[in-house]
Amino acid sequence: MNGEIKKIMSNLTDNEITAFIMDKNQKRFAIGDNFGEIKIYNYLIGLLMKKLSPHNGEIVSVLFCEKDKKIVTGSSDCFIYIHDDKDLYSTQLLRTIPEFIHIVQVLQN
Repeated sequence: MNGEIKKIMSNLTDNEITAFIMDKNQKRFAIGDNFGEIKIYNYLIGLLMKKLSPHNGEIVSVLFCEKDKKIVTGSSDCFIYIHDDKDLYSTQLLRTIPEFIHIVQVLQN
């Protein structure tokens, strides 16, 4: 990586982007915003692939766990959500972990 702009995408969200991550193959990326929404996009064409269950606070972290086919999200609402990532175009909320303020703060850094 050299800081060179490779691609510009616009109109991904109406809100402020607060979290961003690409998958290890750099084929998809996730964005989280200040309204608690998380969206997964195809990197090559910018297609919205799926929306995850929203949080009630700003998204501070999104992680792709490719080995387990999960997506983990952390929010300022102090909840961690674990989503199924087996299907490219749909998802299911598998687990909600409440009141984990210290873990969310670690994910934030």
